[in-house]
Order: sequence, then structure tokens, then C-alpha cells
Amino acid sequence: MPECCLLAKLFNTTSSTIADFVFENPTSTFNFYELAASVKKSGFKSELLQYIFNGTLPAASTLNLSNDKLAQATIDIKKAFEEIAQRYPTPGSLSPEILSNLLLLKQKLHEDVIIQHIALLTDLSETVTQELIKEEVGTIIGSVESEGFTIDETAKKYHRAAKFISGLILTDKEVKHFISYKSDFDNIDFKSITPLHWKRINDYVQLRNAVPQSQALLIDVFAAANIVPAPSIDMLTNQLHLATAWDFKYHFISGQFPFYFAH
Repeated sequence: MPECCLLAKLFNTTSSTIADFVFENPTSTFNFYELAASVKKSGFKSELLQYIFNGTLPAASTLNLSNDKLAQATIDIKKAFEEIAQRYPTPGSLSPEILSNLLLLKQKLHEDVIIQHIALLTDLSETVTQELIKEEVGTIIGSVESEGFTIDETAKKYHRAAKFISGLILTDKEVKHFISYKSDFDNIDFKSITPLHWKRINDYVQLRNAVPQSQALLIDVFAAANIVPAPSIDMLTNQLHLATAWDFKYHFISGQFPFYFAH
């Protein structure tokens, strides 16, 4: 019962009370039943979803990042930045071109340090970490030399994203696509995952897991749909067939469609 109550609380974005969200009418009750079944099938617990959505955890939870790891990562990042500064000083006598190249090199080294440490803390690949933090990596770098700098809040934010990504077993390619075409997925922001985002990506994952993908990946179908100029319907239908093995000729003639295609 506590698990169901927390689940209703997390996903209730339309009703004034949890009771109304679940029991207002037969449709709302059935919708909640389907939601609960979907969450159970995905393997997520309500406690983990609560952490992903708002960062809240029970005091005894083991899901959160270790304070010792966060403190050590902060120390290691500062040390790495100091070593870069000592190895690549910026004397005023450099030509503008050489100075520009030196600054670009240091920027790249700083980015690598941040990416590597956040990847280690979150158990994400460096490829995914780079995609996730690319819009704010400059801000993170700028804060390292500020008094009182810690990596804590930044790491916790991406740790929650990592739990979302690993829980749904998203590939690097999928994460990159969702970031690049976020408007196709309810403007998903991996730094601030909402229940709507979870439902949208979980629907994608359930479909992905239900089709063979033997000749093409499902994410390739989504990528093909964003090609400019726009691809033909025949091209997209063929790509979808390669990913799903659905017989479109049969379905169009019979009027029967796989569940996900009909929706």
C-alpha cells in the first residue's frame, strides 16, 4: 500500500487529491492500474522514481552518492586543474594565435577532467556524460576556482539522470537522440526528469524491447524521420519494417495493426 500511495503521489499532476487521481471514476482507476503495471514491468521502485523526479530519499536509503566520494572528487578536480595551470602557463608574451590555441587546449583538458569525474561518480559512460553536461560544462569549469567549490550538487543532479538512464537501459545512441530531438519527447531534460518524461521514454523502451531490431534499430527509425529533406513514407515504412519485422502489407489489407503502431 505505501508503494502505491507514493506512486500515485508522484504521478498525480491533474487532480487535487491522490484519491481523485486514482478513484475519481472507473477510467482514472483503470489508468492508475495500467500505470502501476507499467512501472512494475519496468523494474522501477517508487523510491527510485521519487529520487529521479525530485531528489528525495529516505534517510536509510543506499541510492544516494557517498559524501566521501563527492568530497574526494572535489579534491581531485581542483588538483587536476592546478596541474593543468602549472603545465600550461599563459605568459603575456604569446602571439594572439598561440594564446588562442593554448586557451582552447586548456579548455579541452578542463572539460575532460569534469567529464571523467562525473562519469565515475554516476557510472555513466564518458560519451553520455559529455552529451548530458555539454550545455553547462563551461559554467562548471568556471566554478572550480571559486571559493567553496564542490562537485556535490552537479554530481547529484546527473546521478539522478544516470538512474533514469540505467533503469531503462538506454544506449549512448538513444540518449544522444533524445537530447538532440528533445521536442519530440515532451522537451525532455535529463537534468530535471518529470513523470511525463518517464512515461514517454518508458513507452519507447517497452516498444523497443518488444520488437526484434534484427535488421535496424528502433532509434534509427526516429533518426530517419528527422532527416532533411524529409524522407518518403515508403522509406520510413521500410525502416520501420527492418526494426520491427511488422508486415505492413498484411496489416493495411486486414486493418489489424500492432498495438504500438495503432497508438
